[in-house]
Amino acid sequence: MYNPAQYILNLGGKRIRPVCVLMGNQLFNDIDPDAYNAAAAIELFHNFSLIHDDIMDKAPMRRGMETVHTKYGESTALLAGDDVCKSI
Repeated sequence: MYNPAQYILNLGGKRIRPVCVLMGNQLFNDIDPDAYNAAAAIELFHNFSLIHDDIMDKAPMRRGMETVHTKYGESTALLAGDDVCKSI
C-alpha cells in the first residue's frame, strides 16, 4: 500500500488546507506544535477522499496524471485510501 499512498501524495496540488489550519492557529497565538499534526491530518484525509472520489467518478486523470485506481486498480486504490486515513 506504500506505493499507491505515496503516489497520491506526490501528485502535487496547492496544499491550501494545511496552510489554512496553521494560519487559523496563528490568528490567536504562536503556532502550537499540535497544529502541525492537525494540518497534516487534514491534508491526508483530503487525499484519502480524493482517491475514493476518483473511483466513484471513474476519473482517469488527476492533475494531469493517472488516478490511483487507474494506475494500481480499484481494490488497491480503496485499500490505499483506507490506509492513508488510518494513519491520521
